[in-house]
Amino acid sequence: ANLGQFTPISTDLVGSTMISESVEPEQMRDLFSFYRAAAREAVQRYRGHVMQYSGDGILAGFGYPEPHEDDARRAVLAALDLVVAMRDARADLERRLGVAADVRVGIHTGRVVVTDLSDDHSVAERDSIVGIVPNFASRIQQAAEPGMVVISDVTQQLVDADFYLRSLGEHELKGISRPVEVFAVERPRYAGARFEAERYRKAGLVGRDEPRNKMLTRWEAVRYRTVSVTGFTFLVVGEAGIGKSRLVAEVLDRVEASSGKVLGAGCLPYYANVSLWPVSRALERLLSVTGGETDGLRPLVSHLTSHGLDPARFVPFLGSLIGVAPTPEYLAPELDPTAFLDETLDRIIEWLCTLAARTPHLLVVEDLHWADPSTLALLGRLVDREPPGILTIATARNDSVIPWREAVEELQLGRLDEPAAMRLVDNIAAGKDLPADQRASIVRLADGIPLVIEELTGSSLDAKRTEAMPLRLQELFTWRLKAPGINLRVVQIAATVGPIFDAETVSAVIGSDSTASEQLRIMADTGIIEPSDPVANTYRFRHALLRDAAYETQVLDVRSQTHAQVAETLADRGAEPALIAQHFDLAGDAQRAVGLYLAAAQAEQGRGGHTEATKLLSRALELLESMPESDDRDLNELTDRMLRGLSVSSMQGYAAPEVQVDHRRAEELTKRLGTRPEVLPSLIAMWSYWLTSGDLSTARGLIDRLTDMVSQQAFSWFQPEVESCVGYQEFFEGHLESAQEYFERSVIGHLARPADQVVSPFWPLPNDPIAVSQIALASVSTLRGELDRAAHWEREALRRADEIGFPRGPFSRAFVRVYAAWNRRFVGDHTECSQLGSEVVAIGQEFSSLGPLTVQLRSE
Repeated sequence: ANLGQFTPISTDLVGSTMISESVEPEQMRDLFSFYRAAAREAVQRYRGHVMQYSGDGILAGFGYPEPHEDDARRAVLAALDLVVAMRDARADLERRLGVAADVRVGIHTGRVVVTDLSDDHSVAERDSIVGIVPNFASRIQQAAEPGMVVISDVTQQLVDADFYLRSLGEHELKGISRPVEVFAVERPRYAGARFEAERYRKAGLVGRDEPRNKMLTRWEAVRYRTVSVTGFTFLVVGEAGIGKSRLVAEVLDRVEASSGKVLGAGCLPYYANVSLWPVSRALERLLSVTGGETDGLRPLVSHLTSHGLDPARFVPFLGSLIGVAPTPEYLAPELDPTAFLDETLDRIIEWLCTLAARTPHLLVVEDLHWADPSTLALLGRLVDREPPGILTIATARNDSVIPWREAVEELQLGRLDEPAAMRLVDNIAAGKDLPADQRASIVRLADGIPLVIEELTGSSLDAKRTEAMPLRLQELFTWRLKAPGINLRVVQIAATVGPIFDAETVSAVIGSDSTASEQLRIMADTGIIEPSDPVANTYRFRHALLRDAAYETQVLDVRSQTHAQVAETLADRGAEPALIAQHFDLAGDAQRAVGLYLAAAQAEQGRGGHTEATKLLSRALELLESMPESDDRDLNELTDRMLRGLSVSSMQGYAAPEVQVDHRRAEELTKRLGTRPEVLPSLIAMWSYWLTSGDLSTARGLIDRLTDMVSQQAFSWFQPEVESCVGYQEFFEGHLESAQEYFERSVIGHLARPADQVVSPFWPLPNDPIAVSQIALASVSTLRGELDRAAHWEREALRRADEIGFPRGPFSRAFVRVYAAWNRRFVGDHTECSQLGSEVVAIGQEFSSLGPLTVQLRSE
């Protein structure tokens, strides 16, 4: 016999007694034959063994004679496969027998004595297995409904991270001395826990003397303006729970003790697509304001003035980060989004330098693996500039996402060796009695990860705990979440909101201010959470693994409902669309998530955050592709494709393959949508893309579709815009006479409209269709040698473009001057050509970068 950990599965056929009374023996034999074959195949697929047959019952086991590190998981997978096999065969069994039987499965894990199986691993005798575990599995099985797999609370602790489980409550099982919580297995899942470093000052810093001393030495140099009087940046890298934040906390304490200032920012996964979110929150904390407050302007102006900074230069940029709306006194400059973001980054750097000029600062940015691209770009500029008086410390789990890592000093944190781990255990125990063997067990199980050492030691010191030492950290967190006095539902809601959450949101979702307040106090007292920002009444889980444990205790339907409640609450409070969208996404409400992802992407484009916008649009597209076909779905995808094409082309240019893919798909969608009004501007934008890309054939096909649409009475109001496009198509193809006719009709058609409707709001391009038609007429006249006529149309185009306001005006001014420069070069007037090119460059420098064309004009 052998003694070992064993996971048996016990199965039976529900309804087999009824069937045996109503079917022939041969049919019953066929049913049992199919059932046993399906069970044997499922068990052997995961390297288990069928141990016993007993009537309609089957006992199979995992862990003997061949052990695996995940035998409990293998047992549950085999059980689910068996249930599916019986369900899939139901129609065939009903056809043959007139009725079908469901299977139910019970699973438990424990230690048993198993007699050696024969060499061919055939089914053993009934008494070959000695121990309570098989009986336990059989009793658990009786709690299952037909077609259900159930597991004990012991097995649940081993497989909770691998499957969606639903508690069926505690059961009193015959022959079992304790109440047993039974769980139904719904389906597998593949979620991995995320870790987050925590501060544990009571334990002291252990095993990190060298990196700490490096940072403190550099701080002294920054503080006293020595060593070339420049700033410095450290990048602390290490796996989750390795002690990055604990190390930074030590430096932070020393900085504050030496009268230095600390400016902290943290990145969160929910905000990875919201540009400069960590900086915005850091600025809010510094000013003691909440984003969107109507009085946020006053403290910002006061802060800037006190540091000798001109509010007129800074408020439009820093104010936008904290929700301060433009005012007549502090108007936002007329810049396109990319240029505005660029200016914002420069103002932030200048602001930080000013702060550091008065008092040396420690800038801490945590968890860069969750940083938005704009924040990474900001830190890259700070690294390049190395402003005096600033020591920057950034933390990340890996450095692969950090483009400037080669320009800073990287500190890799490894696992603690055994002596250091033992010292950490002793520090946490603080003189309390902890047996040597238990201390050694903690060190061995923790494998040098400080977070695990801290949590295992704290659990061992809990006098109320009677269970054995947990084998997995996840089990420890589950126990802590179920501690006396803790309302698990409140913890689940807080975990669903995010690693950092505010009391108001939790109260709104739970529906009770008093319950939420009391529970948050208990959770803080028991070390599950800690205050994050007392002014904003926000909290944070002490580490991400604890938050994930709370989140994962929710069954799928409850989790979805919680995300939906959080999304509704955040929407009522005017939160970032990207955050609301992610919660609706996790709630399974794809329709609402898509709409918010699109809105969030457009907001990011308006801020110049094209990288963030691309990520948001790509996620929205994934959801759209899973939705059933409909006009609304196609229209949303068309919007998504066109927006994503805009962002990608803004970063990579028109030639990027991804842009072409989106435009090809967008063209298919417009064909499916037919003659809906929303199709018109999309066709214009697609035509412009293909014309500019040099694909005149594809562009011609789109022009033909546009022409057909505006020939219909319902769309005739858009004819002047389309005639301008047709004119450019003819012009690019070399048909000057017909191009001239279309341009003239377009100008006449536009100017015949009322003054406030000269250009349709459906026009999707950044230029003015009248001005570009007029300059095109100048180009046609130039090519035909009609220079007086060309001069007339050029004057008209320049006048029209110069009258238009931001944002279409600057682009139209540049566009007109580009064509005018080409006309000058055609007639040999290189001096005037160069002058016009310089004017285009100046417009680009004033408002934005207008692309490589301006560089070409300047060089020529």
